[in-house]
Amino acid sequence: MGVRIENTFITVEEVPTLPVRRSSSAPPGFSSEFMLALQQKESHKLQQKEIHDAGLCKPCVYLEKAITCRWGDSCDFCHFCPPGEIRRRKKQKKSRIKKENRQAMQAMLQSLSKAEGDAESGFIAERVWRAQMPRS
Repeated sequence: MGVRIENTFITVEEVPTLPVRRSSSAPPGFSSEFMLALQQKESHKLQQKEIHDAGLCKPCVYLEKAITCRWGDSCDFCHFCPPGEIRRRKKQKKSRIKKENRQAMQAMLQSLSKAEGDAESGFIAERVWRAQMPRS
C-alpha cells in the first residue's frame, strides 16, 4: 500500500479489502431492551385503537389545539379521534342532560297531577315545572 502526499491531498494508491462475512448477531441498536420497548409501544397503540373503536376513548386536547401532542407516544389520551370530537361530545352530553331533566320533570308533573286529580293542580304543577326548567 502506497501513500503519496501531493500539495494538500493524501493519495492512497491501494485500498486494502477485508473479507465480507455475514454477522450472526444483531446490531447493538436492536438489543433486547430496545425491542421490548418497541413492542410495548406497539401494544399500547393497539390498545388505544381498540378503545377508540369501542367509543370509550378520551380525545387528546393537544391534538385539538395544535398539530402535535407534546407527550407524543406516551400520551394516555386518544390520538385517533378526528378534529372537533371534543366539541361534538360536549354538545351531545349537554343535550342528553337536558333530555333527562325534561323527562324527570314531566314524570314529576304526571305524578302530581295524578295525585291531586283536578285540573287546577295540574296547571300549578306545570307552571312549577316550567319555572324550574333552564331556558336555552
